[in-house]
Amino acid sequence: MMKFAPQRDEVTLGGRDEWIEPWFTIHGFRYLHVDGLGYDLGHDDVRAVVLSTDLPVTGTFECSDQRLNRLHRNVLWSLRSNFTDTPTDCPPVSGPAGPVTSRCSRPPLPCSSTPTPT
Repeated sequence: MMKFAPQRDEVTLGGRDEWIEPWFTIHGFRYLHVDGLGYDLGHDDVRAVVLSTDLPVTGTFECSDQRLNRLHRNVLWSLRSNFTDTPTDCPPVSGPAGPVTSRCSRPPLPCSSTPTPT
């Protein structure tokens, strides 16, 4: 079994407006930590780029419970982040992706991952 390895990009900037755009790496992130600015960073000071395969949404879900609606949106973002070129799941690292995938050859998806003829 593989050990957990943190995904981290460490960058030292020269004090100007600069863009950091890693090449040849794809990983998700949830937080940004910045040291040594001398002032508070605002939301408009940072931009993140979402990169994923453009999968058409084939279904929707909404209910009166906002917690379930939020959970559904989180699931969609998780799927989106794991569909960059090739669907990813790594059972040797993190264990199977839940009971659904152990019972069927392909879990149900709220989007189409079937190639579209051009």
